Amino acid sequence: MTLVALAMGGLSTTAVSGVAFAGEGGAQVSGGSSLGDLFQQNAAQEGRQNQNCESSDTIEGSLLTGGRDAVHCASADTSYNDHIVSRNGGARADGGSSGLRQQNHAQKGRQNDNCGQANGTEITLTGGAASETCSNWDGSRNRYTASEGRGARAEAGSSGLVNQQTTAQEGRQNNNCGNSNNATLIASGGDVRGACANKNASDSSHTLTRNGGSTALGGSGGGNLNQQTTAQEGGQNNSCDNSNFSDIEVTGGELGDTCVNKDVSRNRYTLTRNGGARAEGGSSGAGLIANQ
Repeated sequence: MTLVALAMGGLSTTAVSGVAFAGEGGAQVSGGSSLGDLFQQNAAQEGRQNQNCESSDTIEGSLLTGGRDAVHCASADTSYNDHIVSRNGGARADGGSSGLRQQNHAQKGRQNDNCGQANGTEITLTGGAASETCSNWDGSRNRYTASEGRGARAEAGSSGLVNQQTTAQEGRQNNNCGNSNNATLIASGGDVRGACANKNASDSSHTLTRNGGSTALGGSGGGNLNQQTTAQEGGQNNSCDNSNFSDIEVTGGELGDTCVNKDVSRNRYTLTRNGGARAEGGSSGAGLIANQ
């Protein structure tokens, strides 16, 4: 089950026991709960050109033999903004509870990347090529603008066995890419490549930005706990190619992940106030704990 809430007015989506909505209070998504196994992705996005791409959750036995699998996510902003006031209600994603395999993402701001996140996934590549690319380019011009919001908050669910990724991003052009959690990747004679790239060439004058902060809270489990919890706020932060409790085997091939940020922006008479970033991992009553 995948739920996505985009803050673009009165969008309302209901699936199974999860709920997603957007309105004056911001983008919010709440994952469903179950007495058995629960496989879900919950994403709340508010702002402009945020990417949540090619993040596989609990895919077993994915095979690629002698072929090519390419995924590209790209955003470009060449807008001109003059005397603009923007108020955002924030983004919030809450995970459900049960035998958990899930991803919970809250993104607020502009051109944040959450891409290529493999959670509880098994991929076998033989003699082929797999690539994932996320790119953002900001060439906007901003004059006498003000933007304020409540921030981004992602809170994971809790249960017995927990495999999950929880991400909260606020700001502009933050990267959270290529982080495998409790995943298996076997590449024999093939190439696996991932790239996240951001370039900020914007021109800003007399602008005010107030951010409410980002909070990511990991879930807790009674058994094994394998999770990644990431909170990013500001501009052009990288959290990339961090494998957690994963099995990666490369034979006669290549495996590479690249994260690149470039800032050539021009800023005059600008003020930015951030609410801070907070990431808190979960706990386990027994069993193995593998936290990032």
